Formats: sequence, C-alpha cells, structure tokens
Amino acid sequence: MKIGQFIQVNQTTRDTVRYYIEEGLLTPRKKEGNYWFSEKEQADYQAIRELRELGFSIKGIQAIQANRLIHGCGSQEQWSGNRPIVANELREIKEELAVLLDRQTRLQTLLLTLDKKINDEIT
Repeated sequence: MKIGQFIQVNQTTRDTVRYYIEEGLLTPRKKEGNYWFSEKEQADYQAIRELRELGFSIKGIQAIQANRLIHGCGSQEQWSGNRPIVANELREIKEELAVLLDRQTRLQTLLLTLDKKINDEIT
C-alpha cells in the first residue's frame, strides 16, 4: 500500500511515518518515488506504537529492532538483549518519578505557605 493508505489504516500522520522512516524504524521499499508498505511495515508500525505507548524512546525502539534483526524474533537471545533496554527505561522512569515527587513536595509546601499568609492577613 502507498503512504496515504498506510496513514489512513493506522490513523497516524504523514510526518510521523516519515520520521519513523528517517530513524530507520520503518523500511518501506521505494518505487518510482513512492513508498510502498507491506505487511512487515504494518507489523513494525504496530510494534513501534505499542513501545511508544509504554514510553520507549526512539533510541530504545531502535535497539529492540536491532536485537530482533540480529537474533531473530522470539529467540532467547533477543529476549536477553531486550532485557537491559527495558531495565534502562524503567530506571529512567524511576528517576523521573523522583523529580516529580520532589516537585510535588515543594509545591505542597508553597501552597501551605500561601494558605498561611492568606489566613494571617484575614485575622
């Protein structure tokens, strides 16, 4: 299928598809200046979408795809190769959570300070 149909079927945008092509995540063949998407690109796109929904970075998805190409899909080697990628994503989430929790604490303190100042002005 051509890019327009691929976009419609997957409810995505031309920019998104082109970005994934530029990043090497999608590899449709090009014929007479047009991209042609096969079932392979369809399956790749679905995998990309699922990984993005889990919060994976483009770099992480590229690493997972590389493992699949090197070791084969569903192999023990692929799973072993993907494990540190997933662990790294989880570590990054924990770091982001720590930053958010700190920010939450500081904002709660600020809110309490403002409430106190408002109440002191009223009394």
